Amino acid sequence: MNDSKPLLNATRNLVVNTSTTVPSSQLHVNHDAALQPVLVAIYFSGIVPKHLLDINIPIQISVTMSEEYASLMEPVVETVSWPEDTSDSADSDEEMCQENDIEYEDCHQDVLIPFLPLSRNFDRSNPADWSILANSIQDWLLHIESTTSQYWSWGRDAFWLAFIAANPGFPNGRWALWDARVPLEGQFIEQWLSESKALDTAVIADTLNFIWAEFCKHAALFYTYPLVSAS
Repeated sequence: MNDSKPLLNATRNLVVNTSTTVPSSQLHVNHDAALQPVLVAIYFSGIVPKHLLDINIPIQISVTMSEEYASLMEPVVETVSWPEDTSDSADSDEEMCQENDIEYEDCHQDVLIPFLPLSRNFDRSNPADWSILANSIQDWLLHIESTTSQYWSWGRDAFWLAFIAANPGFPNGRWALWDARVPLEGQFIEQWLSESKALDTAVIADTLNFIWAEFCKHAALFYTYPLVSAS
């Protein structure tokens, strides 16, 4: 019996996936029993941006069992990485893209991001500058054919960061219209809507500083160059 369920650990910003299984047992001649080993395979959906390949990504694996059995047995965890096979790397990469509903071109080609780097005159404290950026992101986003592309998801979230910086009172008060083809989806905008309230001038300044920090981190996922132009 297996039961798998993904969870989001908000306090540590970790994605946790749990799975429950009941191992088989084997009877011994003295009528005691031993639980048989459980083989676990872990695969990772999605595509990692190329500039992150040199970063060691730690994966924590833990085993939990009822406390009442603690005096009788102890789980022992041994891990080994799957050997790299480069013989059919092109074919396997394409299959992985298809399995994850990601366009093959998006996996292997650098996509032009015309709204980056930002102009050296970009003022992160000025909603008008954020408005220009939001429009540029939206124009680029709507030219991406596949909405299952990771670039599209990344661009959507970048758009909402810029849009809220341009309209920090959203959804209250007055705010600019956007193309309805960009859905109100994504962790940032959904959390923003769930916590939205009227903002005073001081809070708006803090909000813009917060969004700038988030935008810098978000942009770095697919844009590895200086975020602001030097010329």
